[in-house]
Amino acid sequence: MMGFQSLLWVYLLLYSVVTLASPNDAQAHINRQKHHESTQKSMGQRYTVQFQSPPSNKADAQADQKAFLDYLHQHHINVTVRYKFTDIMNGMSVQLVPMQPSSSSMDMDDLDLINDMINSDGDIVFGGEEQRNRTMAGNQTEMLAQRRPAIFLAQTLKSCPYIHRYWPGKRYSRPNVIRSSLPPLKPTFNDGSASMADEGEDEDLYIDPGTPNMNFAHALTGVDKAKHASLTGKGIKIGILDSGVDYKHPSLGGCFGENCLIRYGYDLVGDSYGDSTNLNPDSDPRDLCDGHGTHVAGILAANDTIKGFEGVAPGVTLGVWRIFGCRGDTDDDIILAAADMAANAGMDVINLSLGGGVSAWGEDALAVALSNLADRGIIVVVAHGNEGRDGIARTPSPAIGEHVLAVGSVDNANKLGNLLRVYHKGYELGSYEYTLTRGSQFVLDGTDTEFTTLVPRRRMKATSEATETNETGCDPIMQDVVNKVVLVKRGGCDFGQKAMQVQNAGGAGILIYNTQMDEEPVTIDLHRYSRVRIPVASLNGQDGLSLLRHYYGASDTKQMTMKFISEVMPIKNVGLMSVFSTWGPDPELHVKPDIAGVGGHMYSTFPMEMGAYTTMSGTSMATPYISGCIALLMEATGKKSPESVVRHLLNYAKPVYSSDGLNLESMAKQGSGLVQIYDSIMASTNVYPYKIPLNDTAHFHSSTELTIENTSNSTKKFYQLNHLPALAVSGKSIMEKTA
Repeated sequence: MMGFQSLLWVYLLLYSVVTLASPNDAQAHINRQKHHESTQKSMGQRYTVQFQSPPSNKADAQADQKAFLDYLHQHHINVTVRYKFTDIMNGMSVQLVPMQPSSSSMDMDDLDLINDMINSDGDIVFGGEEQRNRTMAGNQTEMLAQRRPAIFLAQTLKSCPYIHRYWPGKRYSRPNVIRSSLPPLKPTFNDGSASMADEGEDEDLYIDPGTPNMNFAHALTGVDKAKHASLTGKGIKIGILDSGVDYKHPSLGGCFGENCLIRYGYDLVGDSYGDSTNLNPDSDPRDLCDGHGTHVAGILAANDTIKGFEGVAPGVTLGVWRIFGCRGDTDDDIILAAADMAANAGMDVINLSLGGGVSAWGEDALAVALSNLADRGIIVVVAHGNEGRDGIARTPSPAIGEHVLAVGSVDNANKLGNLLRVYHKGYELGSYEYTLTRGSQFVLDGTDTEFTTLVPRRRMKATSEATETNETGCDPIMQDVVNKVVLVKRGGCDFGQKAMQVQNAGGAGILIYNTQMDEEPVTIDLHRYSRVRIPVASLNGQDGLSLLRHYYGASDTKQMTMKFISEVMPIKNVGLMSVFSTWGPDPELHVKPDIAGVGGHMYSTFPMEMGAYTTMSGTSMATPYISGCIALLMEATGKKSPESVVRHLLNYAKPVYSSDGLNLESMAKQGSGLVQIYDSIMASTNVYPYKIPLNDTAHFHSSTELTIENTSNSTKKFYQLNHLPALAVSGKSIMEKTA
């Protein structure tokens, strides 16, 4: 770790660089510094603190918390206590009260004061043998606490005897799921921006035209057999930590509170949190602006009589704790507070989905706290992430937690897809799946629509290189596109600009294809372009090039037409690991993910004012699937012990094959495999341990003892052990070539 003295040198060096910079650079630096200081003043530094006493001893835990706050008060450190934790751990979240303007910059007196208090290791010392004058040391401590509270608090957290460990505050992004279909936009947020939320309950609502496909997922996992055995998850409580839920959806009970499906819950943030830092909590966890939590709740527990489908465990009781506003990120202490409330409300299972993309360590605050819940008998089920294209070892927090069940995703069997069919003189040349942009809607009546492109014949290959032509549709369009669908290449400008150019030229719609052959169609959000009225859709690179070949292979391009239809189609990757599902293992080579559920192309509930239903893909969808399976297992066996439940799930999961159909997919992708809940319920054999981490070279165990337990009434049971090889993976380093 860099010593504090070194940090002072860095500060002074940066100061000297700024003074020697050009006037423009100096002004830019000053502007950035002012913005940073303004943010610090408005927010203050935040820490999550875990104290020494266990949460099970309430008296000692409360004494720790009081002693810590008294200590800060005695040393003139003003903090705001954001949350106190009493169930997930003995801890609290504190935030420094913003500094006064007169204390906003570090002067030379501060530097001298701090320099006098630095020991040979570069740490600040408050009193002790290394300081010659204890009276002066006491004065220095008080002066530092008053003038540099952030520095003093950091040192206090390091040395305070009541503290077991602490973490700086951390932000978490909302889940980045793939939304396959979205309804037309409606106004307005409370702040005036675009939103689905509308209090007009009586107006006609748009209902998504999709087709349920959850029964296919149930067939892949044995949930259908559990349902035939009349298992519903009755008596099990599951807490959802998410964006809230539209509990007025008839498929989710239509109410909130006693005698409702969603009986417990709280909104910790309010609609505007994320875009702003202002918390506006209340007792109503209803979501009308995002939909993620509503979709999760439907997979878990929907009893839908409109479309005719059931979630995994419609007999459970739900609690909903809202941790995301309508847009933006959230804070780790908000998630911890929600988990604390869920534990206090008696949840048996907690379901959580967060944005991934950043590798983590098991010592992270969320990973530690949520793992602790296993000691309370609560199972925490967490999405493993949707960064499958980023490479191996990308396990995020809190999925990385030792006792947290991290969930990967496999694809469902079919979906309702958007198809465009291409014709020349009435003869069909091919059909292609497209992704509609948020706020767009092609009329799906099979009407022939004329088709053209801005991409010249000589520029047909997929490339992201800049060109002098208008193949990207970024410039005013001179050719005739009136009442035609226009195919353009991605890149050059943003999607809204492309759409406006086509619309201004009289086009009927726009298709944008990717410049990379292996890239999927992109979902485009045009909420900033309220003037776009034409439908906007995207294709993958391969389909875009195929369309171009058909177009330029035709003898008369004016006879090229398209029909936009919607139909149920099989999914090629059915039962296989979803491309987006994040790769493990964790940085210490523990097995992650632990198990997989069905999360690719799941049709489920959505807020009523946002279309009532939609299709989403993500480990966020696989996670409630596993949570529902846990409820079925708990109901069937009467066992709620996290160790027992997880062992049953992992022992009987079905290994997933790779896309070639010949080899098993890597454990770093699938964990133990796809959940088979009926087999887990009917289990008559247990295997210990249920996970065998290989670890690194220094910690590798060349042998492991397996215990096989026969729990059936049969005394003549034979076991045959086999090794099934799976694909291996490794990271690679791309080195820049030099001459």
